[in-house]
Amino acid sequence: MNSTFNRKRYQGKDRLYVSIPRTKGIFRLYVWDKDIAAYSDPQSGKKYFARRNSPTFDGTIERQTMYFHTLDEAETWQGQGVNAQTAAMPRVIKEGLPETANAKAASDTGYTFWNLIEDFKKHKFPLLRRSTRLQYLKVIPMYEYLFSMDVEAINPAAIDAWINHLKSDEKISTYQKTRTSFDKEVESLKAILNWYIGRCDHTRLILPFKTRHKEMVQLKQKAQNTQKFMTPEECELWFQTLRRVAPEFVDPAITQVDELLRVSEVFAMKWDNYDKAKGVYRVCEHVVWDRTRNGEANIESGTKNLKAGEYYDVPLRQRVIELLEKLKPDAECELIFHDDCKPWTYRQIQYGYNKAFKAAGLKYRSTHVCRHTGATRLLDETGDRLVVQQMGNWSSRDIADHYARIMNDRARKAIEKIDKIEKRKHLSIVG
Repeated sequence: MNSTFNRKRYQGKDRLYVSIPRTKGIFRLYVWDKDIAAYSDPQSGKKYFARRNSPTFDGTIERQTMYFHTLDEAETWQGQGVNAQTAAMPRVIKEGLPETANAKAASDTGYTFWNLIEDFKKHKFPLLRRSTRLQYLKVIPMYEYLFSMDVEAINPAAIDAWINHLKSDEKISTYQKTRTSFDKEVESLKAILNWYIGRCDHTRLILPFKTRHKEMVQLKQKAQNTQKFMTPEECELWFQTLRRVAPEFVDPAITQVDELLRVSEVFAMKWDNYDKAKGVYRVCEHVVWDRTRNGEANIESGTKNLKAGEYYDVPLRQRVIELLEKLKPDAECELIFHDDCKPWTYRQIQYGYNKAFKAAGLKYRSTHVCRHTGATRLLDETGDRLVVQQMGNWSSRDIADHYARIMNDRARKAIEKIDKIEKRKHLSIVG
């Protein structure tokens, strides 16, 4: 600590910031303790304060300040400012990066991709839904290879190098076996760069993506599953199996199928939004899951395709009305389907659904198959595409038309099967 600082001498301030030797712009916070008549560490909170200058996307320099628990954290954060050195940034592998990419830790402009990520989180994140923010936070570590690169130098060759890095033997071994591509990472990177281009008047950057990149990011062919809905027989078998292996999810599963709801909408249902007299439920909230192990679940206004404050009403089918009557409101809990008054985590729901699929001998492994199943069943029952569109709250009839094509294909296969049976019968009679 600073040799001139005397803890036992009051210097006219209850909170004192003392500079740390061999650092510039980093201070240690002390609080005057009247009981011992001396300065001591704060009883709670962070005790290191740092400031730095950081470039912004419009070319200006911004003074930033932040508190930290440890000196290492403060030094690392400070090192990512305008005078950032390679060691101060997150570790980046630079071997094999082509010279045409012009990658260097201290670039000509001083505005690196890492600086852009920080600006994007600062200015864009507050405008995004929590689920979208979580998606960005999930993919940002995949851009590690680009962190130290000058944003203006990100060109097609740099994208080639980045994708090849992601597909290196060292990296491939760390991915889940179910990963088929880096499509999401590319789409998010496009969005970040577009945000930069749209707000930076002096930029010469052009989106660096080429047709070849779409092919390069593919790891393996996606499994083809032509039928993404359950037949009525399969659905009833699944309900019965679910009642046996995961009974807590039977009622929400029935509601999801009968009302064509997304799983995030079903598990956000509240008694206050249920109009018992009209037999209608107002869909106005959804669950946002942090889909990591033990990830938290939060209920937010709006839905996947509705902004906060918007809603739509769905008429409830008789089976759903009856199960709601059996459940009855809980005075201590606003949720209809819950885990001790808390939203179920996505892992719990997915595990319960998939356990029943497997036990029933069905090939499906998804919660969204319930929405598909509900749509095909409703179209089968009514033959009305507009009704399907309204129940599912789709913005256009394209989805309803898609289910109509599925139904036509299913009808065609059924006719072909009947024709084969009739042909066998005819041959046996002739023979």
